[in-house]
Amino acid sequence: MSTITNDSFAALPFTRAATVITLRTISVCPGLTFQPLGSPPIRVGLFSVVPHADGYAFHAQAHALRDDALPDTLVTWLEERLPATGGVLTRERDHLRHTLRGASDAVRHPRVTSLVRDDAERVRVVPHAAMRHVAGLPALGMPCLCRSGEDCMLQLPAFFLPDPDKTEAGLIRVAQATWKRWAEQHAAWAGHDHPARAALRALADRASSNVNA
Repeated sequence: MSTITNDSFAALPFTRAATVITLRTISVCPGLTFQPLGSPPIRVGLFSVVPHADGYAFHAQAHALRDDALPDTLVTWLEERLPATGGVLTRERDHLRHTLRGASDAVRHPRVTSLVRDDAERVRVVPHAAMRHVAGLPALGMPCLCRSGEDCMLQLPAFFLPDPDKTEAGLIRVAQATWKRWAEQHAAWAGHDHPARAALRALADRASSNVNA
């Protein structure tokens, strides 16, 4: 297995507790290009790895915009579920900090704001080259709902957005694959008892149990 180099991907140590954040964004009306919220999130997925005395537990969840809700509700959902400690993984192509910067508020979203300001102390960015084998969820184009030159307000009619249930399942799949790829890079040249190898075995056991259930 080849090791893919990236400063925050390869240099930072493996953390037994980790949370992957995956995003799906949408491009909006050109009238909003001057605003920081130029490509707002419409879906967010989480895959958390929690170590305990008997091994590891894995938790997956996702949330999609429905019924004309705005991206602020996604950030609030993420804020309520984001662990205060442990590594945070994100795909390079998700542009996590840039995307969340425009949608988060320092007072209402302190944990998310901390990630936005992170200087690689906690956030590990998995490079695009490491994820080429995983089918992604590309950003979609949003129809312009205002006349040229107008001061547009951000609106995301639900009927323009992709199917929320399918997208949530896809985000969870990508989030799990992101963590697995990151753990594999740390396990590639490590001993049999390395935490990354133990975590990968636990994930494989979980998958096997789900198949046989």
